[in-house]
Amino acid sequence: MNLSTIKCSDINKMPGGYRRLSALLGMTLLLASVTISFADSDLDSPFIPDIPNIRRQQKDILERSKHLVDAGIPGVAELFVIGVAADADSAVFEEEVRAALLALDTRFTLGKRFLLLLNSYREQTLSEWPLASKDSLQEALILMGRKMNEEDVLLLLLSGHGDSEEGLFFSFAEQEQESLQPGDLYGFLNAASIPASLTVATGCYTGVFAPLKALPAHGFITAASKDRRSFGCQHSRQYTYFGEAFFLKALPQASSIEALIEKTMSYNRELEDLHQVTPAKPVFRVSLEVRRAFNRIFERREKHAQ
Repeated sequence: MNLSTIKCSDINKMPGGYRRLSALLGMTLLLASVTISFADSDLDSPFIPDIPNIRRQQKDILERSKHLVDAGIPGVAELFVIGVAADADSAVFEEEVRAALLALDTRFTLGKRFLLLLNSYREQTLSEWPLASKDSLQEALILMGRKMNEEDVLLLLLSGHGDSEEGLFFSFAEQEQESLQPGDLYGFLNAASIPASLTVATGCYTGVFAPLKALPAHGFITAASKDRRSFGCQHSRQYTYFGEAFFLKALPQASSIEALIEKTMSYNRELEDLHQVTPAKPVFRVSLEVRRAFNRIFERREKHAQ
């Protein structure tokens, strides 16, 4: 099996559903400290993670990362971001989170209003950013709730392998696996007192996270319906197909959340047609309240650009 061409659909066909693939050996992007910039990676020598030691360091790394996040300015609509790369065995998810963060910063100027949770086998990543897990996600959301003002919006990017029953898989090393289910996420968002949020999930079956009716304060955009696979999670890619459509192509052109959704749908269809895959049927469940809140972010950016 050629690991560089494995798709989400291949993973879900494996016996028992979700299985480990391989250690990450091809990362090329690095988000340095709290500045949004990329540097060349050095992967000439293999890195074998010391799992117990990495686990022991997590509390300190998470606390250090939390202290780097700036609070919002009262009265100014600002965007906050949490980027989650859930699976250490698929390079594309960390790549996607880093590239999406750069795209969001280019569009909205984030400053230090972001936090990354990255499951990775890259040594420098493990020393800089907390691992992605249910616990770290809950702590990150609580932090953002304390930093945000009522006019601010949180964009939560969930990049990883999904499952129609288990939700999103968090995976770091064979013995470190758990799943984030819709009820978990709804509970975390509500408990954190996030004023408004937009969750973008790019994995297979992530429509499971979209509620039947739009929630007033929390919007959900997913790459696939709850019974469909998404595509583009090969190791060689920087984005999944949906991530490419949303962050790379639609975001720079959009001046409103409505335009962003419309353009994402169009570009995603183009990618699916180009690669001749079964349509993933993305889900867009975004309330009027969340649309208005996100459009204030767009409007502020447009005024600054004039």
